[in-house]
Amino acid sequence: MALNSIEELVEDIRQGKMVILMDDEDRENEGDLIMAAELCQPEHINFMAKHARGLICMPMSRERCGLLKLPRWRRAMVRGLVPSSPSRLKRPPADHRHLRR
Repeated sequence: MALNSIEELVEDIRQGKMVILMDDEDRENEGDLIMAAELCQPEHINFMAKHARGLICMPMSRERCGLLKLPRWRRAMVRGLVPSSPSRLKRPPADHRHLRR
């Protein structure tokens, strides 16, 4: 499989394309779908949810999180719900309210 250069990936993201960013084979050996949040459309989210089936993350300001009433991450409440360490996430998944407490 041919891999693209960083420059090619950045240009694709600039154009609103979704790219796959892969981990090292010696690490988790998995990939993430990445695209520019400001160019993301509902069909992109649908594709991610249907085919990638992981967390769909996006940057949000503190003010926007406040408006949406998204609390800070509480490890005890969501422990075990994500495959990787939650310490890199500042907020819990947006659908966490629908989970058993």
